Amino acid sequence: DEAIAGMRKHLGGDIGYWSEEEARNAYVIWKAQLLEEKRRRQEEELRRQEEEIRRQQANDMRTEYTALEIDKLNQRKAAAIAKVKQIKDADIAKAILEKIIEKTNNSLVISLINEYDA
Repeated sequence: DEAIAGMRKHLGGDIGYWSEEEARNAYVIWKAQLLEEKRRRQEEELRRQEEEIRRQQANDMRTEYTALEIDKLNQRKAAAIAKVKQIKDADIAKAILEKIIEKTNNSLVISLINEYDA
């Protein structure tokens, strides 16, 4: 259904009037556009993630951590993420999230909430 709808944008009219060659060409164009859109979304997500990392690193630098300390912080962060992935009790997870929210700056909390509301 999705392919036919995409092909209609290129060919218009009724399917019965499409030649096999026209249909094949329209399908190729539609599929290429679909893949291009997927690639573009992936690139946007990668840029967003890279920007978030840069913001976090800039924040770490403003707090005057040395490069070695930042590396240790990143290792601790990775260890914390690994522990979180092992949590099976929702109440424990909720308690941890509440503590994090209490200790985190407001703009970061709002940003994270908005990200998961979208």
